[in-house]
Amino acid sequence: MWKRLIPLVAFGTFLVAYNATLAADSYELVVEVSVQLLEAKEAARAQHVSMLNEQEIHVNLRNSKHVVKIDDVLAVDQIEETPGIEADHEVMEDLPFIEDEADTTAVRPLDPSRPMIALTFDDGPGIHTDQIREVFERHDGLATFFVIGRLVESGRDVMERLSDSGFEIVGHSWDHSDLSWLSASQIEDQLVSTHAAIEAVIGPAPMMYRPPFGAINQTVVDVSRDLGFSLIHWSIDPEDWRTRNAYSTYQHIMNTAYDGAIVVLHDIHFETVQAMELVVPALVERGFQLVTVSELFYHANLTPAPGGVYLNQTDVHYHLFSPN
Repeated sequence: MWKRLIPLVAFGTFLVAYNATLAADSYELVVEVSVQLLEAKEAARAQHVSMLNEQEIHVNLRNSKHVVKIDDVLAVDQIEETPGIEADHEVMEDLPFIEDEADTTAVRPLDPSRPMIALTFDDGPGIHTDQIREVFERHDGLATFFVIGRLVESGRDVMERLSDSGFEIVGHSWDHSDLSWLSASQIEDQLVSTHAAIEAVIGPAPMMYRPPFGAINQTVVDVSRDLGFSLIHWSIDPEDWRTRNAYSTYQHIMNTAYDGAIVVLHDIHFETVQAMELVVPALVERGFQLVTVSELFYHANLTPAPGGVYLNQTDVHYHLFSPN
């Protein structure tokens, strides 16, 4: 029942775990999907999976996208529609092949023996975001943009250009609220609304985000874990938002850059654009590969855990909290 449209795929497994809360005349499915494909040369993991409607699941495998038809995996009538009954189901299916919607050659060739660094940009999309994209493109680099949910629609064109060029886009809350001051339901609304806005523009996006100010507490971690989100902090902070000085930002990054680092920056300041004109070619000259956060993790064979708080390629502060 599966068409083979991915030449390198040899074998795969497909897991669907879902909860169904049954009402008198309807039910709601919450679907989690884990896909692991064994390719000719390496194992490839799904970056993100989305259930955009009741007919299909969208799988984002690195830079390629796939669609799995739910009817081919599970039958909805497996759930007995009994009012007031909660049911848990787990379905295992062999998945020899997945229908491909994209060019699987889109995966960037990176050299794992050379250093990698992830430059990340908060608070956009804004009027300077395109300029930063252009700097990276001139040097064959990529970056991750942590965007504000309420700005997504007005910045749709900017985000589409970023996505089309291979840049990574994830959330930074809906309105830059300090999540550590919010209730669990408010935190959930901030995360879910922002992620939905992003996916409405670019399609499936990785299940990770950066909390504004880096502010977290146990409630933030618990809600993030329950929703399936990883939290991305940073290990290098040149404080470009405070100094508003391009050379200061450049010096700080060049003096502290190391393999596996995550750098926090802000694409809303023109001085940061000026800094990138210096930083990007200098890092490339030093031998660094400029990568997205997902690429950084992928090449460390790291799958970010929901509720995990990541500072760089190897340092996770998940253990500071005690999620069950």
